[in-house]
Amino acid sequence: MAKVKILGAGSSGNNLASACRQLAWDVTVCDVEEEALTRMRKDIYPNRYGRWDDAIKLSTLDKAPRGGFEFICVCLEPEKHLPMAMEALEEKPQGILIDRPVCPPHMELAHELMEAGKARGVRLFAGYEL
Repeated sequence: MAKVKILGAGSSGNNLASACRQLAWDVTVCDVEEEALTRMRKDIYPNRYGRWDDAIKLSTLDKAPRGGFEFICVCLEPEKHLPMAMEALEEKPQGILIDRPVCPPHMELAHELMEAGKARGVRLFAGYEL
């Protein structure tokens, strides 16, 4: 069973969590705000998918588990995408999915992330969940 960590409990994070659970993957969702995690558990996820999935683990970012994830998905605010993806590289996942837009209008950190991903053998993906 694959292990995935999703950074962000908003719309994209909920969509990715549901898709990963349909594959029977081990899912951990992390967010900066405890309120966002509560909203995911009590409102967004059950309203979209019929009920809350107790197999999904929730954690604030400051207490988030590190390491051992095959995939890390970055679904926070666009200005946090690249810095959080750079941090995620340190965990050495097989792949990192970055929600679109990958970065704000500037390309700061984009080239550094691509080079660091290549050097570590981590595949980088850009995606968007509807």
